[in-house]
Amino acid sequence: MNDFDDASRAPSDASAQVRTECAGEDPWLPLVRDAWTEVLEHGNFDDEANFFEVGGHSLRATLMLRSLRRRTGIAVGVRTVFDNPTIRGLASALAEKAGAGNVISKSTPN
Repeated sequence: MNDFDDASRAPSDASAQVRTECAGEDPWLPLVRDAWTEVLEHGNFDDEANFFEVGGHSLRATLMLRSLRRRTGIAVGVRTVFDNPTIRGLASALAEKAGAGNVISKSTPN
Protein backbone atom coordinates (compact mmCIF):
# COMPACT_ATOMS: atom_id res chain seq x y z
CA MET A 1 0.00 0.00 0.00
CA ASN A 2 1.39 3.42 -0.87
CA ASP A 3 0.94 6.62 1.12
CA PHE A 4 -1.70 7.89 -1.30
CA ASP A 5 -4.05 5.04 -0.43
CA ASP A 6 -3.40 5.08 3.30
CA ALA A 7 -5.29 8.10 4.57
CA SER A 8 -4.10 7.53 8.13
CA ARG A 9 -0.44 8.30 7.32
CA ALA A 10 -0.40 12.06 7.68
CA PRO A 11 2.91 13.75 8.45
CA SER A 12 3.32 14.02 12.19
CA ASP A 13 5.40 17.21 12.10
CA ALA A 14 3.73 20.45 11.00
CA SER A 15 5.94 23.51 11.23
CA ALA A 16 3.21 26.02 12.11
CA GLN A 17 -0.49 26.30 12.92
CA VAL A 18 -2.52 29.09 11.42
CA ARG A 19 -5.97 29.96 12.70
CA THR A 20 -7.96 31.58 9.96
CA GLU A 21 -10.90 33.59 11.13
CA CYS A 22 -12.36 34.55 7.82
CA ALA A 23 -16.02 35.49 7.92
CA GLY A 24 -17.98 34.04 5.04
CA GLU A 25 -15.39 31.78 3.39
CA ASP A 26 -14.26 28.36 4.45
CA PRO A 27 -10.49 28.64 5.03
CA TRP A 28 -9.96 25.33 3.24
CA LEU A 29 -11.34 26.65 -0.06
CA PRO A 30 -8.27 28.72 -1.10
CA LEU A 31 -5.97 25.78 -0.34
CA VAL A 32 -7.98 23.43 -2.52
CA ARG A 33 -8.32 26.04 -5.29
CA ASP A 34 -4.54 26.54 -5.31
CA ALA A 35 -3.91 22.80 -5.47
CA TRP A 36 -6.38 22.42 -8.37
CA THR A 37 -4.76 25.29 -10.26
CA GLU A 38 -1.34 23.75 -9.71
CA VAL A 39 -2.20 20.26 -10.99
CA LEU A 40 -4.66 21.26 -13.71
CA GLU A 41 -2.37 24.06 -14.92
CA HIS A 42 -5.31 26.42 -15.38
CA GLY A 43 -7.89 28.25 -13.28
CA ASN A 44 -10.94 27.83 -15.51
CA PHE A 45 -13.26 26.40 -12.86
CA ASP A 46 -15.42 27.48 -9.95
CA ASP A 47 -16.00 25.93 -6.54
CA GLU A 48 -18.77 23.68 -7.88
CA ALA A 49 -16.92 22.39 -10.98
CA ASN A 50 -16.23 18.67 -11.17
CA PHE A 51 -12.48 17.96 -11.03
CA PHE A 52 -12.79 15.25 -13.68
CA GLU A 53 -14.75 17.48 -16.04
CA VAL A 54 -12.18 20.29 -16.04
CA GLY A 55 -9.13 18.19 -16.93
CA GLY A 56 -8.53 16.09 -13.86
CA HIS A 57 -7.89 12.35 -13.79
CA SER A 58 -6.69 9.87 -11.17
CA LEU A 59 -2.99 10.74 -11.51
CA ARG A 60 -3.69 14.46 -11.18
CA ALA A 61 -5.95 13.72 -8.21
CA THR A 62 -3.06 11.88 -6.56
CA LEU A 63 -0.70 14.78 -7.25
CA MET A 64 -3.24 17.27 -5.90
CA LEU A 65 -3.68 15.29 -2.69
CA ARG A 66 0.08 15.07 -2.29
CA SER A 67 0.30 18.85 -2.61
CA LEU A 68 -2.52 19.35 -0.10
CA ARG A 69 -0.87 16.93 2.29
CA ARG A 70 2.38 18.92 2.16
CA ARG A 71 0.51 22.19 2.73
CA THR A 72 -1.88 21.05 5.45
CA GLY A 73 -0.57 17.85 7.00
CA ILE A 74 -3.90 16.20 6.20
CA ALA A 75 -3.75 12.97 4.21
CA VAL A 76 -6.78 11.51 2.48
CA GLY A 77 -7.02 8.74 -0.07
CA VAL A 78 -7.69 9.37 -3.75
CA ARG A 79 -11.17 7.91 -3.24
CA THR A 80 -11.98 11.16 -1.42
CA VAL A 81 -11.65 13.09 -4.69
CA PHE A 82 -13.95 10.65 -6.49
CA ASP A 83 -16.49 11.01 -3.67
CA ASN A 84 -16.02 14.81 -3.41
CA PRO A 85 -15.06 16.00 -6.92
CA THR A 86 -15.72 19.72 -6.32
CA ILE A 87 -13.56 22.28 -4.54
CA ARG A 88 -16.28 22.86 -1.98
CA GLY A 89 -16.77 19.13 -1.42
CA LEU A 90 -13.06 18.38 -1.07
CA ALA A 91 -12.56 21.36 1.26
CA SER A 92 -15.37 20.04 3.44
CA ALA A 93 -13.86 16.54 3.47
CA LEU A 94 -10.46 17.94 4.48
CA ALA A 95 -12.01 20.05 7.24
CA GLU A 96 -13.86 17.01 8.52
CA LYS A 97 -10.67 14.94 8.44
CA ALA A 98 -8.81 17.69 10.30
CA GLY A 99 -11.54 17.68 12.92
CA ALA A 100 -10.57 21.19 13.94
CA GLY A 101 -12.85 23.45 11.94
CA ASN A 102 -10.79 26.45 10.94
CA VAL A 103 -7.38 25.28 12.17
CA ILE A 104 -5.05 24.61 9.27
CA SER A 105 -1.61 23.13 9.76
CA LYS A 106 0.89 24.37 7.22
CA SER A 107 4.20 22.71 6.61
CA THR A 108 7.04 24.08 4.60
CA PRO A 109 7.26 22.32 1.19
CA ASN A 110 10.50 20.48 0.57
